[in-house]
Amino acid sequence: MPAASFPGQPMASGSVPGRGMPYQGSAVRPAQPSQQPGGTYPPVPAILAQGKVPGQPIEAPRPVAARGYSQEEPPSPAPPPRPAPVTMPSPQQMGIAAGQAIEAGVDWMGVRRQLNELGVISFQMDRLNDGSHRFVCVLPSGQPDRHRRIESRATTENEAIRLALERAQLPPQ
Repeated sequence: MPAASFPGQPMASGSVPGRGMPYQGSAVRPAQPSQQPGGTYPPVPAILAQGKVPGQPIEAPRPVAARGYSQEEPPSPAPPPRPAPVTMPSPQQMGIAAGQAIEAGVDWMGVRRQLNELGVISFQMDRLNDGSHRFVCVLPSGQPDRHRRIESRATTENEAIRLALERAQLPPQ
């Protein structure tokens, strides 16, 4: 009598049923025939040994009931106390004298409009090493290949620009 085989289980001869190819896997070995009187038979699958018949639904194992209690969580620690508010000393307390008022910025839109009206070819603003400011602008002179250069110096940018624009409006000397 040929040895019985079950789907997915290698046959005793070392081949997979229905494929005709030798079994190459190392995870599953061919079943060893058990020595019984009257011949050798392969082992009975576990499902048949339990009295189950293939094709019948298999019952899921019942969950094990565990009884117990959880311990109370320890109380969370109290939040740390708030730090004292930080106070900054005033500049006078630190020995710093009250500074001079900051000069309002130059209205460059207005300056550019006036320079365009005068026909200025180029202009330049410099801050000098002593902290003063120099404004230079170049205007056409009315003579071919000649330009008129106007330069002014003052303590602030606004004052230097104002002086140069006033001189630019005067007739050339």
